[in-house]
Amino acid sequence: MFYSKNFRQISSLVLHSSMLIREKILHLLARDPRRAVEMLFKHRHPQEDAPFHKQMEELLFSDRPNVLLMLFRGSAKTTKAEEVMIIGALFRMYRNGLIIGDNQPRAIERLQAVKHELQTNELIERLFGRQDTRTWQATKIVLPNNVAIQCLGKGQSLRGTKHLDARPDFVFIDDLEDEEDAATPEGREKVANWFFATLKPALTPNPKIRMCATPLNPESLPVRLAQSPDWETMTVPIEYLDDQSVRQSAWPSRYPLEWIDATRLEYARHGRSRQFEQEFLVRARADSDRVFRRETFTASARVRTYEPVYAMYDPARTANKTSAHTGFVVYSWIGRKLVIWESGGHFWLPDQMIDHMFGVAERYDPVEIGVEQDGLAEFLKAPVQKRMQETGVSIPVAYHSAPRALAKDDFIKALQDTFNARLVEFVGGEAAHQDLYDQLDMFPTGRKDVPNALAYAMRRPLPKYDLDDPARVVTAATPPAHGLRYVVAASDGLQVYVALLVQTQSDALHVEADAYSPGTPQELLEPLLRRLEAPYVRTCILPPDHFADIDATGLRPAVNALRLRPAMGLSPQDGEGHLRERLSRLSLVVHTPARWAVRALMGGVPRLDPFRPPPKTPFLLIDRALCSAMLAPHAPLSLASSSAALRQLPDGRKYLSALPRTLN
Repeated sequence: MFYSKNFRQISSLVLHSSMLIREKILHLLARDPRRAVEMLFKHRHPQEDAPFHKQMEELLFSDRPNVLLMLFRGSAKTTKAEEVMIIGALFRMYRNGLIIGDNQPRAIERLQAVKHELQTNELIERLFGRQDTRTWQATKIVLPNNVAIQCLGKGQSLRGTKHLDARPDFVFIDDLEDEEDAATPEGREKVANWFFATLKPALTPNPKIRMCATPLNPESLPVRLAQSPDWETMTVPIEYLDDQSVRQSAWPSRYPLEWIDATRLEYARHGRSRQFEQEFLVRARADSDRVFRRETFTASARVRTYEPVYAMYDPARTANKTSAHTGFVVYSWIGRKLVIWESGGHFWLPDQMIDHMFGVAERYDPVEIGVEQDGLAEFLKAPVQKRMQETGVSIPVAYHSAPRALAKDDFIKALQDTFNARLVEFVGGEAAHQDLYDQLDMFPTGRKDVPNALAYAMRRPLPKYDLDDPARVVTAATPPAHGLRYVVAASDGLQVYVALLVQTQSDALHVEADAYSPGTPQELLEPLLRRLEAPYVRTCILPPDHFADIDATGLRPAVNALRLRPAMGLSPQDGEGHLRERLSRLSLVVHTPARWAVRALMGGVPRLDPFRPPPKTPFLLIDRALCSAMLAPHAPLSLASSSAALRQLPDGRKYLSALPRTLN
């Protein structure tokens, strides 16, 4: 037994040794034909073999009658099969070998490669002697040891393929089907019929058949043979996921992941993703089986006005190039149409993703920025909170759990009906959404992080307030400058919302500006009110629950501490009716500086589902605040509701106390 590291010494020994030494080497090679391949054909393999080559050679040399190799394009399967055929002929492992191609010229090419090695390989000549001394034709050769190798094209008659008294007992079939054969049921049936009715009956009773194939159609002959227990099948795509779900190249020294990604992208940009799957991922898929087809993608040059915008991120678990992308989408629902403003996939570190999230918040002022919990979300929460506190800019982040009842592919497939109905619009077209186009085109293979982020759009709850024309409610005009009041609300989840209201003599209610931040009223109320730039306003409308005997949020004491006048607003139930009525008759106007109120009314407030818990979103708090402010026109603000906090000075004057009412 010898090893590849001794190749040069053994090669030199073969070339300069005596007949006795060469006979001993031949004996060793006959016992281990894989080593014969390694030694005799080293010059054909300048790069290191792939890990799967050993298993492939073992199968080709094995005693199994039927072996099918479905390996990616460029895997050296044909080259290895030629070498196995040469070694088999030299050691008389068969008597009559047959090469089959999809046509005769291709088969002749394969035989020519075999002939070239037998004629020019110096080691073969030294060990076995000169081989081209007998029949040496374009379609048939006979070696000095009386082994024949012939070649035929698919569809040809096999009459006359016997060598002396021997039928073909070893067959190498290289890409039996072509695209034209695989395209139609008639073409596929014709190939199968020739294989079973013409080729196999012409062979010996127990031949060895070695087939190299590319799956061109789910119903093609190689795919059907691979499903048969009579065939030993080896399938190797160009890339795979290891036990840690990390992408690996099947042949790293020849095809690194960077090369695979660049090739996949090239195929996708030319609309040839199906061919990439066939040739490199060894996966046959009919066009009718594709989940997303490019002809259903609609490009547009839409200009955004006041459409409610959502963003969704699917963070990768790591940021190295063998991991998944961080996929993101920025989208709107406009009626039944899903409009995608921006999308992409990147290898981001957490701080890079946070930078992008704040950039999206600045560009789009989204209703929500969602993050899938299963990725790097746990590493984002604290840094996002810190960034908001440092910059004074709050963004509407919400964390979503991946669906447990659905596999990732099934979750993404929920988009299919919307695409098939041509209700998905890509603003800017393919150039602006290259990653999303490519990943949808390749689905369910390859990366799918951007489609996964988009699939969350299908889980978006229906909006509580369905506005057909947001421009009739939202305005950039300057609001009137009288009748100003604050609206303030807080939640026990440590959130504070403030807004500046203007009520005009004509009954219109204007929301001039607002601010929101997670935190406590004691810490945040004063800086939030300062952002509204209305220091002369002294009245604060609060939802009724802040006037209970004990207010867990501490909002009313914080209002009193600022020497503001608290007033009770409407209950959520009463206020919602007034809010809907104002929206219907256009007596509610929201100005663009009131960004949170705009987002709330444009879709941020979800319609509650009695069968699901309410989502964790700041817009529920904002909705409660706005509903409490929907007072009747010019109705006096009620202090009676806060009588529990009224106290009387010795001279008879009344004042509001921050202390709760003493229970009797």
